[in-house]
This record gives sequence, structure tokens and C-alpha cells, in this order.
Amino acid sequence: PALVEGGAVSVVGQLYLVDKSIRFTLDVKKQCPALFQRVQVALEDGTVAEAYVMCAEQVRGKRRLALGDWRQRFAPRPRLERRGPFVQALKRRFKER
Repeated sequence: PALVEGGAVSVVGQLYLVDKSIRFTLDVKKQCPALFQRVQVALEDGTVAEAYVMCAEQVRGKRRLALGDWRQRFAPRPRLERRGPFVQALKRRFKER
């Protein structure tokens, strides 16, 4: 999973306070700046944190998370009820019986 720079969906995540040596280790593991870039992102409470993101070109054609939660990526999405007049008439007819 990766954040996409310039994305429009809020995401669920965890914050960690790390020192410079751990941040360097994470940079090496995330192949920063070759694969990921470390940028500042705004949090819901107005504070700022650093996150690893990918450019939109790097994830072109890949599936995006609509709900913004990696752990809920396979959860059923809420269905929008779109009933035309025919379906509504049938439901009324069978409710009366």
C-alpha cells in the first residue's frame, strides 16, 4: 500500500515518533527518494506529520482504496438503493399481499 501525492481521500493510519537513526533506516527500507518520497501531510486535527508517498505516475493503473482504510479494503461497500418506478411498483404490489 502507498499514499499517492495529491490524493483526495482521507486515510486511516498510525503515528510514530522516531529519531534520526530510525528515520534513516526507514528511508533505506522505503528506497527514499527513488521509490517513495517523504513529504509533510496535514492531519485531521490540523497538525502536520511526515509520510511516505508515491507519485501518481508510479501507481497508474493500480487499484485505489475508495474508503481510505487498508484493513477494510475487502469490506463490502454500502449499496446505493437505485430503484426505478417499475421496481417500486412491484415492491408495493407484493407488500399488499
